[in-house]
Amino acid sequence: MAALHDSAGKLALWLHLRKTFPATEDVAIPEPGQLPGPGPLLFVHLESGADDPAALAPVLQALRSSRPDLRILISGGGTSLDGLPRGTLRMPPLPDAASATRMTAQLDPAALLILGEDLPAALIADFAHRHAPIIMAESRLTGQNRRGFWKNSLTRSLFSRIDHILAPDQPSATLARDLGGRRAAIEVTGPVTDIRAPLRGNEPERLVMAQLLRERHIWLAASPTIPEAHVAIAAHQEMLQYNHRAMLIPAGVPGRIIPELTEMAAEMGMAVVLRSDDEDPCADDQILIAEEDDEMGLWYRLAPVCFMGGTLIEGEGLPPRHPFEPAALGSAIIHGPLPGPFEAEWAQLDGAGAARPVPDAEGLRKALNDLSAADQAAVLAQNARGVSTGGAAVIRHIAATVLGAIGARPVTLRAPRFWNDRKPGLAARALSPLGALYATGTARRLARGSRRRVGVPVICIGNINAGGTGKTPTVIMLAQMLDQRGVRVQIVSRGFGGSEKGPLRVDERRHKAAQVGDEPLLMSSFAPVWVADDRVAGAEAAVADGAQVIVLDDGFQDPSLHHDLSLVVADAARGFGNGLCLPAGPLREPVARGLARADLLLTIGDAAAQARFADNWGDAASGVARLTGSLDPLQMGMDWHDLRVLAFAGIGHPQKFFATLSGLGAQIIRAEALEDHQPFTQALLTRLETEARLTGTQLVTTEKDAVRLPRSFRPKVLTLPVRLRLDDAAPLADELAALGL
Repeated sequence: MAALHDSAGKLALWLHLRKTFPATEDVAIPEPGQLPGPGPLLFVHLESGADDPAALAPVLQALRSSRPDLRILISGGGTSLDGLPRGTLRMPPLPDAASATRMTAQLDPAALLILGEDLPAALIADFAHRHAPIIMAESRLTGQNRRGFWKNSLTRSLFSRIDHILAPDQPSATLARDLGGRRAAIEVTGPVTDIRAPLRGNEPERLVMAQLLRERHIWLAASPTIPEAHVAIAAHQEMLQYNHRAMLIPAGVPGRIIPELTEMAAEMGMAVVLRSDDEDPCADDQILIAEEDDEMGLWYRLAPVCFMGGTLIEGEGLPPRHPFEPAALGSAIIHGPLPGPFEAEWAQLDGAGAARPVPDAEGLRKALNDLSAADQAAVLAQNARGVSTGGAAVIRHIAATVLGAIGARPVTLRAPRFWNDRKPGLAARALSPLGALYATGTARRLARGSRRRVGVPVICIGNINAGGTGKTPTVIMLAQMLDQRGVRVQIVSRGFGGSEKGPLRVDERRHKAAQVGDEPLLMSSFAPVWVADDRVAGAEAAVADGAQVIVLDDGFQDPSLHHDLSLVVADAARGFGNGLCLPAGPLREPVARGLARADLLLTIGDAAAQARFADNWGDAASGVARLTGSLDPLQMGMDWHDLRVLAFAGIGHPQKFFATLSGLGAQIIRAEALEDHQPFTQALLTRLETEARLTGTQLVTTEKDAVRLPRSFRPKVLTLPVRLRLDDAAPLADELAALGL
């Protein structure tokens, strides 16, 4: 059935994107210059007709706060959008696939954020095709009613393409899963609530009032209607029977009814003090009436229990107050069955056990009796504070997910698929003249070099292919092999990705990957490592430091330093791709020319990959001695079987790492392939940690990635180390012996 849905979904989406739309004028797409700034572009799609959605402004402000250079373009929504950050542009909705493709081609947005439950098919399909991340947030999905197999298949196809579905509640998350969302893509964040700054209060005044009212149970009736004010006074009279020191503060009551309330209280035997008389309450006063509502922040802070007016009995009075006002200031909340304009807020508070709903006046009296116990009021107030401020955490999480997805977007060009075709295709042949020029340039650079000797043997570990082939594990293996022979070995590397130019000896306790590169930092655990842009200077520094042999990491095409032994590393599965040089293929120089300068060729892969390499490249590599080996997990007593993991890797070929994990029996819930050497931004780490927590998975990465993690984050991640194992080390041992090592 899943396969049927998948096939039907693809067909349904294909037909949907190609169906005839009503005639419309061409959509005016902003020019790139209209979106100033150097940062990435975020495209935001709003639900149709949604005027000023609650999540929009705070989410955009959180994004801009963390990433000031972020450019934002909005489409959809209603006619009114307020409170947008400066520099945010709007454009009309994109009616068809052609408009969406034209927009993405012209502006190259880094990510798509969908707020609401719309499923913009053209945008989702285009962003997914470009491998740009898609995030959906604040989507309750109540309108996504399935109408038959065909409509359902289209919906499932769209949901399956969304990378992150941030559901505001569990029912929405369940529905997203039912509609085709991937389980690992869905998480429950809670809703974006209206974030309200706590009302200000006069702190010196609060201190004075708190001293005057110390040890008295205070409760507040905030902006009650006239009938509610009567009920509150009656309820207070009953409270005084078991708590004679209780005090009621009706605040925000119409001035014209104060004499009526004062008379009513007096008839019931209660003393009243008026805030407008500027008199302080004394021990004999039971009611303090505050006509104005501009001091509500003061009363919320003083009263541990608050009844919210306008919710129990309709009638004349000031407008009802926002429920999050007392919630943010630590007051336990009582409210009636009338939600007024705050239906969503009351639902959130009640659902979180953060407010006490009452049906009538009798219920109010009972609630007041219960909440006179400080512990019960404290629990309610704590829950309320969590709800009122929880929206801020949700907003931060949405922003972190978006920025993490943008950060995870490839920042360098991925290797084209045609590079790995055994025979050059049309695209490769079209680029082959440029490849020939690249090869000529490499040959001329190598011919001009005057290779310097530094007085000790130099063993170069390099490759002919661009990208990862397994050089770092090879360097580590060779360093350990030399160390076992009692030879003082040091490593020289350019420190790709690091800021230091060198020569600088790497100190793993002091340096970070951003300074010296991740590979040197990893290799420094096995032998002293020098990073240096000038390889000769790096080698000379190593010799001065006592090196008896130097292992040169990735210097096969550098002509400055003499190599006493050159070992070329290749991925057995990929071989040398289509055999062409950049940009037509993956090679830095032609295979025959490169291998003619090599002493040894090491191919890394399993038995099937080694056999494939022999079939495809055996003749081309026949002139050089060949070593074979594989990368095997280091046995550390870890039982990976059935362990649920979220695996991430920023290495040359991350799929190999994921395959190794699977081979150990790990259950990979999601695998995130990052770009080689990609920096770990705080947003990316937050997203990974949150996803792991919500999916109940363990974060796992490679050794090379682990050294780039902040030290505080490393305990949260398991590392799977691998080591190079040679099938037959004799040819390498013979070469080392010939060098006197």
